[in-house]
Amino acid sequence: MPLRPRGRAGGLSRALPLHRGAAGVIRVRALQKVYPGATVALRHIDLEIAAGEFVALIGPSGAGKSSFLRCLNGLIAPTAGEVEMDGEPVTGATGERLRRIRARIGFVFQQFHLLRRLTVLENALIGRLGHVPQGRSLVGWFPVADIARARATLQRVGLGGLWDRRVDTLSGGQQQRVAIAMAFACRPKVIVLDEPTTALDVTIQA
Repeated sequence: MPLRPRGRAGGLSRALPLHRGAAGVIRVRALQKVYPGATVALRHIDLEIAAGEFVALIGPSGAGKSSFLRCLNGLIAPTAGEVEMDGEPVTGATGERLRRIRARIGFVFQQFHLLRRLTVLENALIGRLGHVPQGRSLVGWFPVADIARARATLQRVGLGGLWDRRVDTLSGGQQQRVAIAMAFACRPKVIVLDEPTTALDVTIQA
């Protein structure tokens, strides 16, 4: 799905395909985002994504891709329009409701967004915070099953045996793999990837 930047008066403006048939996990209607200074990032976006579907947003820097992805889980608020996840409105959600929605979405950012002084395993477990009572999460308490899953996910991305290493001692590629493991450790219904392989070597990307 190519996204075309149009400068200060443009942004992503054409409607994306609506996928018919299976019930949509994500529904976007008339989504718009205008930043201060009248910079239009998104203009009237309509999109429906079904369960199990893989969708790629392709376009140059400034096309509005990251803005669109961040609207999907409420990291930024759209200027207008609606986003739904499993029939539940993301737009306007706050507090516990927004926390519950985000717990179903794994997000891998362009920047790693890791806590550099924590260990590899502790960072991976951050992906489970939305599923743990807030009181327990504040003291770093996680169920044994969550810890086992985080370790298995780290093993899968090639970081087995590095669980106790601080993240700030890792290479850039290793840090990106921790970020990927963190997103998958939450057992999400939807995975959102914003250029997730830029720091990985070719064999890992494959």
